[in-house]
Amino acid sequence: MYARFDSFLKDMKKKGIDETKSTDGLSTDEIHHIIQHEALNSNVPLGLLKQVFFWICILGAPRGGEHVNLLAS
Repeated sequence: MYARFDSFLKDMKKKGIDETKSTDGLSTDEIHHIIQHEALNSNVPLGLLKQVFFWICILGAPRGGEHVNLLAS
C-alpha cells in the first residue's frame, strides 16, 4: 500500500501538481468588512463565537488546520 501511495506522490510531483501557490493575506479593509458582517454579530452568542474564532485565525495564524479542533464549552 505504501509503495503505491509513494509512486502516486512521485507522479504528482513530476507533473507539478504538488506545488503550492502563495496567496496574499487579508487587507485591513477586508478584515473590517468581515467583522462587520451580520454572521459575526457579537450581540448574539453564535456570532460572538464566530468572531472569536475569526480573531484566533487572524491573530494566531494557525497552520495545518489545527484551529478547527477548537471546542466551545
